[in-house]
Order: sequence, then C-alpha cells, then structure tokens
Amino acid sequence: MHFSPYAIPAIIALLCKVGMFYYARRSKIHNLQTKLYLWFLFCMSIQNLLEIRFFVEDGSSVQSPLGISGTLYFALSILAIAFLLHLALVTAASWKSPEGNLPLVGLNLVYLPALVLEALLLSSPLLVSGFERMGYTYTRTPGPLFFLWEIYSVGYLCGTAALFFYGARKQSTRFRRLQNRWLLVGLIPIVVVVLAVVGLQHIGIRSFNATATLPVAITIFLAATAYATHQHRLFDIDFFIPWSKVRKRKTAFYGRIQNLIAEVADMGSVQKIIESISGALRCPVALVGGPTPSLALAGDAFGIARFPLDELKKIDHIVVANEISAAKPQTYALMKRHKVAAIVPFHAHSQSAASWMLLGDAFSEQVYTPLDFKTVENLFARLADHFLDNQLLLRSQLLEARREMDALHTRLASAWEQIETLRRQLAETRAENQQTAPHDATARSSFDEQVAEYEARLIAKTMDHCGGNVSRAAELLGLSIGTLHDKLRQMANRESDPPEPQVLFV
Repeated sequence: MHFSPYAIPAIIALLCKVGMFYYARRSKIHNLQTKLYLWFLFCMSIQNLLEIRFFVEDGSSVQSPLGISGTLYFALSILAIAFLLHLALVTAASWKSPEGNLPLVGLNLVYLPALVLEALLLSSPLLVSGFERMGYTYTRTPGPLFFLWEIYSVGYLCGTAALFFYGARKQSTRFRRLQNRWLLVGLIPIVVVVLAVVGLQHIGIRSFNATATLPVAITIFLAATAYATHQHRLFDIDFFIPWSKVRKRKTAFYGRIQNLIAEVADMGSVQKIIESISGALRCPVALVGGPTPSLALAGDAFGIARFPLDELKKIDHIVVANEISAAKPQTYALMKRHKVAAIVPFHAHSQSAASWMLLGDAFSEQVYTPLDFKTVENLFARLADHFLDNQLLLRSQLLEARREMDALHTRLASAWEQIETLRRQLAETRAENQQTAPHDATARSSFDEQVAEYEARLIAKTMDHCGGNVSRAAELLGLSIGTLHDKLRQMANRESDPPEPQVLFV
C-alpha cells in the first residue's frame, strides 16, 4: 500500500462534501431541488471514495479492483449527470405539478438514456471495454459504442448550462432568476473540464485527465448549489460589479430607504407614511390594525387589504411568501391569492397597538438579497418605534381628556344639585306665600325665569361638550334620558314662542 499525493484533491473534495451534506440536512428548506442535490452529492461522494482507493492501493494490478472501481465510477457519473439535468429542468422552468416536478413524459426523456447507458456499461464491453493505468491515474479503454457516452455527457451538461442560462433570464421571480445564475456560475468549471478532457483525448492528448481536476470543479459546483438551493435570500452576483446596473439600482434603493427612515418622525399622518413606503419599495402597501379593522392604503392595494384579519392575528414575525411555501402552505396559498409578498407585524401581541403592514407582489422584485432585507428591516423597526410613540401620545391625551371629563362631571353634578336646592327652596316659598301680593308673584316669576335660563345654559353647554350625544349628556347631568328629552323640548318651545306684545299705558 502506498499513498499518492494525487489523492489529496479527492480527500479534500470528500471532506467538503461531508460538510455540505451536514449543511443540507440542517437546512430548513427541503423540496425537490434539495432532494436532487443530495442524490447528486451522494454520487459524487462515492466517486471520491473510489478515487482515494485507487491512489492508495498497491498499484501492481489493473485487473479486478481497478475494473470494478472504474465501472462503478462511470455508472455513478451517468446517474449524476441525469440528476443534474433534472435539477436544471426543475430550477429553470415552472411546472404545474404539486411539487413543481416534471411530467412523466419529461422524466422518461431525462432518465431513459441514462438507463440505456447503465445497461450497456454493466452488461457488455460495448460502452467501456476495460481500464488501464496511465501515469499517476487510470483511463478507460473505449468500446465500440463509447461515443454514446460522450454524446450523453456533453449533451446533458451543455443542456443543463443552457437551461440555467434560460432560467437566469426568463424565470418569473427575481429570486428564481438569481438562483439559476448561481447554479450556472457553479456549473461552468465542470463543463470546461469535461469539454477539455473529451476534446483533448480525441486529438490524442491523454496527459490531461479528469481524475484530479474534476473533483475540484464538482466541489465548486456543489458549494454554489448548496447555497442557492438551501437559502431563501441570495446575494446578487451583479451587485459586486462596480459598473453594473444592479449595483446602481441597489445603491439608489438603499438611499431611498435611509432617507425614509430619517423622515418618518416628521410625517404627520399614517397615510403619508404608507404612501412614502409604497414609493420607496415600488409596491402596493396596506396597513391593517387596531382593535377594529382600519386601513391605510397606497398604490393598487385594495386586493391585498382584503387579506383575512383573523389570519393576520396569527402572525407575530415578518413573513415572506417565497419563504413559507413548504413550512406554511395555507398561509402561502392565502398570500398568493391576495397577491401579498410579505407581511410585517407591529406589536402583534398588543390588543390596542397591534397592526400589520401588507406588501404587494412587486416587493419581491425589489427586496430579495440579505442586504436588502437588513435595510428594510431597519425601516420596519423605525416604523414600529414611531407607531408605539404615537400610541403612547394618544394614550396620554386620552387620559388627560378623561380627567377633564371627570372634573366637568363633578362641576355639573354640583351645579345641578344647586339648581335642585333652589327649586326646593322656591317650592317651599311658593307654598308659604300663596296669598302674597301681586308684586311678589311677579318677583317669583322673575326668579323662575332666571333658574330656567341658568338650567338651559347648563344643558346647552353640556350638549355642546358631548357633541350632541343625548345619552352622554344625560349621564353627566345625572338625569334620565327621558327627562333630558323633556327639558330639551321645553327649551325648544320657549325659543319658538313669539314674544309677548308690549302694552303701553297712557
């Protein structure tokens, strides 16, 4: 047994794959894309083990161990390339099946050529007739149908690259387009190595072999794929190019958000704030909240504002539609139906201060990278503080108004007691002086008029304070509603009676 330094790339690649497998299993995202990724990862890991076995074995024979390892290596390559094309079809295009998978006809077209090649490889020497050592590595001895393998590998890999390129330009959402772009960048090294090996061997150059170079290219692709398929928020590659349009657009976007954060405190109304957010994010916005449903809309937000309030009350953290399709399918379906891309709660556990901001589908076209979300989350945190400050101000104003109402109620009750005392005293005086002279009757009449006028002023002032609310005025005055209605009619009648004619005595 001996160890060859050419085993180092395969060992490093295998260790990287173990880390990627652990990362993929710990991820919260598990869908058809991640399953295909794990199958591809498994095939590549077994290939690395076979490579390590070759580089550390005796090296004295090219018979059974090398033949078995080489055959298994080719068999895994055939399956891995089929999984790769399947992954590209799922990622680059949108299918109508529940999991986004290919129709049965499409699956047959992908895997049937792979099964044919597997049968030829394992049952006959038509595809590969054997394996031979070549310096530090080994190579296959092509059979009469080996060209089928070359057509299959080159065609599937180029088709995969073409699909990723198509998806990077034509997918329906910014996130899916960015996902295809990451996979395309990761795939390029594999395509370059395979094309180089096939081309050089056709012109008779066999010194460049895929045994030591392909593990590195595959590891790069697996790292890019692990990131793209297991993260909801991807960095935009173009953002890191100083002169790119994406960088200019993102810089302007971050500037708008920072300006809005600085201006929130000076905005006098919630409607103004919502309109400013809609303008900065380039999407419809609706704010729903309070103990009873209340709305502030900006943009074409009537559809998103119809999102069920009962469902909103279950949301206590930021929810993005594209990130919950598997974890919360019912909420995801509701958000898609109402064209809501994201829901932002403010003080969701408060009965008086709870509110939710709903953002339309266009939000996902503007906000999709980790830096995008970090920026808008700063804005949402500032809005939460601003809304809480307003709630505290309103509560203090309400408390002060209640204190004033209580003081007014006390003053009104005291005044009403004084009126009742005067009425009793007047009644007693009338009873004692029923036979009093006419001028006394005139004095009593004048006193009655003064009391009635004072009472009318008191009732009018109370009604004005209560905004015409008879029930509230009756409560403050300590009267029944019926009694207050009678007094109001008496006041109205006195105001409508014509003045008595003056009689002049000569």
